[in-house]
Amino acid sequence: MLPWGLYAVHRMVEKECRQRAISSYHGEVLSLAYLVDAGVPNFDALRLVGLDFERVDATRLSREYRRRKPYLDTDIVGWLANEETNVVDRCIRGDDNRRPDFDFDRLVSDLRG
Repeated sequence: MLPWGLYAVHRMVEKECRQRAISSYHGEVLSLAYLVDAGVPNFDALRLVGLDFERVDATRLSREYRRRKPYLDTDIVGWLANEETNVVDRCIRGDDNRRPDFDFDRLVSDLRG
């Protein structure tokens, strides 16, 4: 229900902005609706989900990226494309030794060109 509720709020805010000639609203509530609908904790994970990464893989990768972000000068896609395979694999497996999604290697390979 929450994504639909946020979508409805977005529509109301959008309508009010049009009626009052407010141009500073750029769909921020709609972005939150997408985030909630995907079931991910942040926009970095949502970006990976949008690239067909599995939700849990994307969440774990975004957590590791955010941990390293102060030392990086790239976005999550750039980080993932350039990070060592063993680091990415260890991040996905985590403490519970979770197996990566079946097409994870192909997705990372596509990012690396």
